[in-house]
Amino acid sequence: MRVLVHWLILIMLNKAICMIMKFSTFFLLVMCICFFGDAQSSRQSILIDREWKFFLGERQGAEAIRFNDKEWNEINIPHNFSMPYFQASRWYVGDGWYRKHLSIPTSWKDKSVSIEFEGA
Repeated sequence: MRVLVHWLILIMLNKAICMIMKFSTFFLLVMCICFFGDAQSSRQSILIDREWKFFLGERQGAEAIRFNDKEWNEINIPHNFSMPYFQASRWYVGDGWYRKHLSIPTSWKDKSVSIEFEGA
């Protein structure tokens, strides 16, 4: 009789644990949908492949934010040093500079912002 009671208690505990696990899994799934669903709806993608500045060669100080690049070539990316694309008589091997001016809205303050490059 004592063994049977222990056996029944173990079965009931097992069922209770299974119910808790199912509820926990369901609760976790709902929380993930609420949290990540909202994050996806507020995500923005902005293409920045137009209106880049390009200089072929080395340029001292070009990494400075206020560097004057007005005389540089305006290009769109993708771009390649040997212009026009693949039609140059020989491939250029050396330095080149790309610059892009971005205006960041004040509404982005205190938000997580990332830039993703598909190729570089």
